[in-house]
Amino acid sequence: MSPRERDPIANDARKAARRYRFPGAACVLCGESDPDVLVAGRRVLIELHHVAGAANDAAAVVPLCRNCHAVATERQRDAGVDLTRREDRHLLERLEAALRSLGTFLALLAERCLAWADGVAAVVSGLDTAMPGWRVATQGAL
Repeated sequence: MSPRERDPIANDARKAARRYRFPGAACVLCGESDPDVLVAGRRVLIELHHVAGAANDAAAVVPLCRNCHAVATERQRDAGVDLTRREDRHLLERLEAALRSLGTFLALLAERCLAWADGVAAVVSGLDTAMPGWRVATQGAL
């Protein structure tokens, strides 16, 4: 308990309610899963991103934090994805937009995969420096 915390019981209850309300909620791209970060008051900060654009395929969604969702949506716009709902759009036009949109999302996901791989490489390098025998000690663990 922090000396500045006014109502620790209410704070703990609020945090428990968030964890109960959003079990396992996490951003697909950045991995943020802390309910204290993902919920502001009654507003949920995990949003469903339409990877093909809602106008092109309303069912294809992934959970993203608000920051990653904003980035993903801007990437769609930057790529010229048609996100409008118009009756005169042909199936091929919607398909082109959906593929372009999916490509922007997969590029974001690829960037995250490369960042995660860089993180793992840094851990391996650190282990090689600090604990040269770690590879032998963990050989059968995986």
